[in-house]
Amino acid sequence: MRFNISNVTKPNFLIVGAAKSGTTSLANYLNNHPDIFISKIKEPRFLIADTIKNTSKKDPSYTHIVKSSVLQTENYFNLFKNKKEKAIGEASVHYLYHYQEAINNIKKYLGTNTKIIIVLRNPVSRAISNWKYQDKDFLDFELAINSENKRIKEGFNSFWYYSKLGYYHDQVKSYIENFKNTKV
Repeated sequence: MRFNISNVTKPNFLIVGAAKSGTTSLANYLNNHPDIFISKIKEPRFLIADTIKNTSKKDPSYTHIVKSSVLQTENYFNLFKNKKEKAIGEASVHYLYHYQEAINNIKKYLGTNTKIIIVLRNPVSRAISNWKYQDKDFLDFELAINSENKRIKEGFNSFWYYSKLGYYHDQVKSYIENFKNTKV
């Protein structure tokens, strides 16, 4: 039996990234407001479920990213069940880089009136912070940057793409073109 999303509480806003740009802080600040609810799982990644399911087992973060993601429709909407706040949302930074899949699924599951918040950071500072955060990366920074294309070909999740995550133009442009209420 398929899960019917017609009568469920849906997020009406999303924080879509960029990774290592303050999205966790923003989500925490917003969640302190009595009229705002942010899902307890900060990175459900549901709207890019196909990408997450296709992550290679070679990725050192494979187990973590698959297990911590909410990949089933019913489980995703249960994150927001019975919520009555004016603003209901979630924050998944992978939605920015994987904007094509995310935008298609936002339209499909949440609609075009969904408010989008994009937090950006200087791409170099963001990349260095991302690399430092990724404790499974034992390569020095230059070698890690030079390994991105190999990691992409091997199916690593995008959190390993330290420099490529910082090419914001097409990502931001697509959100602005597809959602009338996008704030950067």
